[in-house]
Order: sequence, then structure tokens, then C-alpha cells
Amino acid sequence: MVSEPNSTASTGETLTKGYLMLGEKIGEISGKITMQRVLANLSGYPKMETSFQAAGSVLGTNVNESR
Repeated sequence: MVSEPNSTASTGETLTKGYLMLGEKIGEISGKITMQRVLANLSGYPKMETSFQAAGSVLGTNVNESR
């Protein structure tokens, strides 16, 4: 759903940066893609492998994630 930042939907939810948010914000995480590569797939289209690192907080607890 794309909309103007901080506009109000017809049902009263707040739209922020084009996303519909229901309820209170419980955290925020941001990160970056560290590597991408294409894998061979003999049974069809190629597969994409993506690695990333992210950090932020959820419910007041600091979190770090990498895959």
C-alpha cells in the first residue's frame, strides 16, 4: 500500500512511509545487504542467495541479526 506519509486511512489507522501500521510500534531494526550471489538450479530458474546484517531494538531489547 502506498500513501502519503503520516496520512490517515479511511478506518483511522496511521500510514507512515507507505506502510499500514496497526497498534503501537514495538521496535525498529535496520541493516544492509552484505553479499548476493546467484546459485545454479538444475530444475529451473536460478536462485539468489542474500546475506545481510541488521541491528536495532525490539521491546526495549537490543538485537543483532545476520544471515
